[in-house]
Parts: sequence; C-alpha cells; structure tokens
Amino acid sequence: MRNTFHFVIFYFLVAIPNSYAEQTSNHVYGEVQELIKLATNNKDRDVDAAKRSLSKALTLLQSSPNKPMEFQILVKLAMLATTQNDLKAALTLLQKAEHLYASNDSFSATSKFIKVLAKTELLFISATINQLQQEYDKAIHLLDDALQVIEENGNNPALLQRAYNSKGDVYLASKQHKLAIRFYLLANYHVHTQPDNIKAKLWQRLAFAYTRINENFAAIKYFKQLLILHEQSNNLEQQAKVLLNISRSYKKGSAFGEALSYGNRALKISKETANEEFTLKSLLHLSTVYRRLSSFDNALDCGLEALNIYQKNRNVNGIATSLNTVGLAYRQLNQRDKATLYFEQVLRLPTDKLNKKYYAAALRELGLLQFYDNAYAQALALSEQAFVVYSDIGDEKGQATIKKNLGLIYQAKGQYQLAFESFNYSVITAKQTGDLWEQASNLANIATLYANTQPAKTQAWANQGLRIAIRIQAKPIITQIYSALSIAAEKRGDLQQALDYAKRQITKINEMKSEVIKKRESEAQVLINITNKMYELDQLKNTMSTLTRKLQNQTSEFEQLKHQANNDQSTIRYQRILLVILSCCLMLGISIVILKFNRNDK
Repeated sequence: MRNTFHFVIFYFLVAIPNSYAEQTSNHVYGEVQELIKLATNNKDRDVDAAKRSLSKALTLLQSSPNKPMEFQILVKLAMLATTQNDLKAALTLLQKAEHLYASNDSFSATSKFIKVLAKTELLFISATINQLQQEYDKAIHLLDDALQVIEENGNNPALLQRAYNSKGDVYLASKQHKLAIRFYLLANYHVHTQPDNIKAKLWQRLAFAYTRINENFAAIKYFKQLLILHEQSNNLEQQAKVLLNISRSYKKGSAFGEALSYGNRALKISKETANEEFTLKSLLHLSTVYRRLSSFDNALDCGLEALNIYQKNRNVNGIATSLNTVGLAYRQLNQRDKATLYFEQVLRLPTDKLNKKYYAAALRELGLLQFYDNAYAQALALSEQAFVVYSDIGDEKGQATIKKNLGLIYQAKGQYQLAFESFNYSVITAKQTGDLWEQASNLANIATLYANTQPAKTQAWANQGLRIAIRIQAKPIITQIYSALSIAAEKRGDLQQALDYAKRQITKINEMKSEVIKKRESEAQVLINITNKMYELDQLKNTMSTLTRKLQNQTSEFEQLKHQANNDQSTIRYQRILLVILSCCLMLGISIVILKFNRNDK
C-alpha cells in the first residue's frame, strides 16, 4: 500500500493519445514529455528528483494548458507521495486529478478506465490511512468497495491483485495472519503477469505472514521464489538477505543442517560484497545454529568474529548482543567462568546507549549460571532484576522466560506455591502470544512440580500439556510429562500405571535418541558437503586464475603476432613499391641504351 501505485497506471497514462499534444506547443510538449520520462526513470531510486521533474512539468503546462497531461502528472505525483508515506498529500493530489477529469470533456473513450483507476486509487489510499490509524474495519470496508468497483468494470487483473494485496496488508497489520495469507494467496493468483518488483513484494509478505503462524516451511517456499528473482537480476545484497531469512526459517523448523547451509551462503555473499550489516547478522545467526548442532567451537568463533567487528565500530548494542552470544557459547562448552565474564561485560556497557533487552538477557543468563551452581539466592536476585527490566520495556516473552526460570529456582528452594505461580504465569503469557511450545513446557513443569508435592493434581495439568505437546510433536516435553505421571502414580501407590508411564517415557527417549543420531549423521554430512563445496570453489577459482593468465598470455602473443603481421605487410608493401621503382629505372636505362645504340649505328 505504501509503495508506488501499480505499474498499469504508468503504462496507461503514457498511452494518452498523441492528439492531445496538439493542444500544447511542440517545444513545451517535448520538454514536458522528457521531464515525465526522467521522473519515471528516477521514481525507484530518487523520489525527490522525480517529484522535482514532475513539478517542473506541471509549471510548464500552465503556459500551454493540456488537461490530460496535467491529469497524468498529478497522478504520478500522487504515486510518488505514497512512496514517502505522505498519504494525505497523495489523497489530495488524486482528488485534484479526479476533479480535473470530471471538468474536462476532451478525454477519449478510455476515460471510463481512467475514472475506475482514480476511484480505486482513492479507496486504496483512504484504506491505508485508516490502517495506519489502526481503524482496520474501516480500511477493510474501503477495500471491499474498491473490489466492487473493479468487479463491476471488468475485473482488471492488475487492480484485483492490488486490492487483494492491500487487504492482506490490513489483516497482517491487525495480526490476523491467517486472513492475511488468504488474501495474499488471492493476490498471488493474479501476480504472474506483473513486474518482478510486484512479485518480490508479495512473496516477501506471504513468507513473513507464514512465519508469524510458525508455518516455516511454507514461508521457505516463497523465500526461495524470491531468491530466484534476485539471482536472475544478480542482486547480491537481496540474495544475502533472503538466504538469511531462509536459514532462520529452517532453524525455527529445527532443520539445522539446512539452516547451516543457507546461513553460510548468506555469510559468503555478504563478505564478498563487503556488506557489513548482513555479515554481522549472518555471524550471530550462525552462532545460534552451531549451538543447536552442538558445534560449540564454531559457535564461539562466529560470536567472537562479530564481537571484533562491533568493537571496531564502537557499536554498543552490537557489542552487547555479541558478548551475550559468546557467553552462551562458553556456557555450552562448560566454561562457566568465561561465560560469566562476558555476560558481566554487558552490564558494564553505558546504559544510556544500551538497548535494555540485551541488559536483561545478560542478567537472565547470569541468573541461570548461579542456578546451575546451586547459588539460589543470587540466581533469584538476578532473575528478579531481569524481570523488572523486561517489564519496563514491555517484553512479554522475556517476562515469561524469567518467570519460568524463577519457577525452577523456587521449586529447588522448596517454595512450591511460588513455583506454581511462576509457571502458571508463563502458561498464561504463552497462550496470549500463541507460543505452543512454551505453553506445553510450562504445563509440564507444573505437572512435574505436583508429581512430587500433590500427586492428585498432576493428571489434569499433565493432560493439558500432553495434548499440546503431541499436537506439535514436542517429544522432550512429552517425555517430561510421562515422567511426571509415572512419579505421581508411584506416589499414589498405583505401581502398574507408574510402570506403564515409565515404559512410554523410555519409548519416547529411544525415539529421540534415534532421531538425534540420524540428524547428527545428516548434519555431519551437510558440514562435509559444505567443506567439500568450499574446497571445490577454491580449486575452481585457482583454475580460473590459471586460465585467465593463459588467456592473457595468449592475448599478448596474439597482439605481438598481429603487430608482426602488420609490420610484415608494411615491409611487403614497401618492397613492392621499391620493385616498381627499380623496374621503372631499369626500363628507363634500357631505353637510353637502345637510343644511344641506334644513334651510333647512324
């Protein structure tokens, strides 16, 4: 909605009949056309320059009025206004254009289509203004009106695509992600004939909407289509961005081997193009992926490389997130002292420049380290500080994570009611945010808590968690719940049921072990493949360098031979001239001798 109007408007308005040019002098008309052409070329790379060109064209037309061309320029100016999110200005310009059309009788038979365009554009922009004001119902109503106008006037595919796309935008803004996807898919049905930039924007939004409902592999499908577009246009910066998004989606889907492959591709392109922003993003992301693959040394290397760059740039927030990343890697390597040092460095950064979420994350991790060392008082104090910071910045997910940690601390201290309240807080927050994994995990924590303290209450909480965990195939949580049910049954004296739950727990554990082995084999193969590909690439580069040198040598030899051939041709030419001269001289000499001989005979 906030970008340029649909390309159809540009195409149509350029096709205004040449007969209108007769209303303007040839000189003015030619200059106006050149300015419009210049604006069209600049509209995607320099909006202000495009606006200046069109404004100058509009001024020129004041001396030689041409209403159709004035209409054309007003619409183009409105289009540019939307690219700068100046929607009110865009609406005003379109209203002027519509008024100009209504007051002009010289439009041809195509004027009906122009009117449809103007009317729908007014509705589109009005809908966007309402969307930005969070009046989503009004925005949807306006877009429904636009669809009705389009349907009553021939169902133009380009306008239908834009209307469906706009409805998707409104639903996405109002966090109705499934409805957003529905209308984006309708827009996608009409997008095949549109320019690549229209396709790219739609597929980007579709992929984003799918990620919001954790449909990560559906998101990957559209990210990959987007990647093909950028590969065809050789846009390396956009390729790096999309590759990183694909990698993130694979990580969310627990496909860490694929996440590693695409993440490394993103990092490689970012480094080759000296794109520091995406180099850093790729490094931090890959550090997380390596941790999930238990490749903690590689995770540490990525974190340290990012930290080094951020420190050179004196980027406080970058330094903070890198320090936290390195700390997590050291924690996984069981080097808790080093992990503590890095987390503590975050707390010493200047707070006036530091994003509080990084500060809270460092407190959270320091609290966990204290918990692992059974220092519950320190763990509690640090976790409570982190909760206060997360509350101040309104980070509900961060608050829920801290409450979960607090529940574990309270449980270890024997404060079971406080532990229950903390876990239940996280359950409620997870419901509100739609995080099924966290919801099931905290229900499992409550079931485990009651299994040891109030066995009779275990079943109800366990059943809730089990339903969700089975639905999302969260096997670690299923295993924890079966363990809690087995303990509770044993506490109640029902040994047969305890044994049954214990068997189910063992079955799930064996399934997870088998999956881990298969996944590690697959991921190890991915690592091997990546290494081999990088080696092959280096070999190919060396071969290409050798071939390039040979080609340069051959080119040099060819130039030398060519130069020698030119010299030889010159020599032959000179020899021919000399031969002709000598022949002439010889003939002249013979002629003189003959003449003298004849005289002597006389």
